[in-house]
Amino acid sequence: MRYAFGVELPEKLYFEGNQLAKDGLILDYRKSKAEAIAKYLQARKLFVQILNRYPTWQTESGLVQKKLEELDARLKPLLLTEGISPDSILGSPGKLQAKVAPPLPSAVPASPAKGMSLDEEIAALQALKAKGETKLPAGFGKSNPSTVAGSSPKIAKPSKPLSLSQTEQLARMQLEKEQAERSLQDEQQKRLNMEASYKARLRAALAARPKSLEPGEMAKQVSANQALQKNYEFLKVQSKRGESDLLDALDELEKARKENEFLRAKFRELQTENQKLRRALLTPR
Repeated sequence: MRYAFGVELPEKLYFEGNQLAKDGLILDYRKSKAEAIAKYLQARKLFVQILNRYPTWQTESGLVQKKLEELDARLKPLLLTEGISPDSILGSPGKLQAKVAPPLPSAVPASPAKGMSLDEEIAALQALKAKGETKLPAGFGKSNPSTVAGSSPKIAKPSKPLSLSQTEQLARMQLEKEQAERSLQDEQQKRLNMEASYKARLRAALAARPKSLEPGEMAKQVSANQALQKNYEFLKVQSKRGESDLLDALDELEKARKENEFLRAKFRELQTENQKLRRALLTPR
């Protein structure tokens, strides 16, 4: 099928939408919900344009319809966490229809559907969320492309249960690997920070200790203590010897005192006897 000059081909739109969906998936895994919603909505708008402008492109495989359903499945929980009703943006599930559009003229480019731009829709959604609204007005941000009279809408075939494509699985595995590497780097950084903190504390403790606790001073102090201990032991032995000599001297002193008392008693007896003899000599017979 040929398309007019200047018209975006469905392959290009699909490629851009698929790339936006991958970017949204990466942001979703990184917990950047608002940015992920914006990427998903941009991708969804491109896929809707493909269905509206090129309804016969890849209809047998239902490729675009499957992508839309995958995006809706990812958008619903994100919109709910942001307090936005998914039905007000995505519509009722299972009712998205691919409209049959007339073939484009060979010289006239197809004009895009009228409606708000994606930035305007996001700004309006944020304003409604700030007001506490959970539902959007009917027809919010939706385009009304005209269809050919007498053309019947073509309902997309039901798709298989949603599953991640190989590219998305690789992207998720890459994200998980990056997260594991970041976690390992964070743990290593924490360990290095703790080691640096312990070293700083040790240096501060060593700087605050007194000079006498330094290794050289400690050795000198130990030597001095050993010398004092030897002197103490020597004086202790000498003290015991002096104590023994003192006891002996006290015994000798006690003996001398007793002998002195004995001699004093003898001296008094001799004095008494001497006085008796003198009186006897002086008394005439």
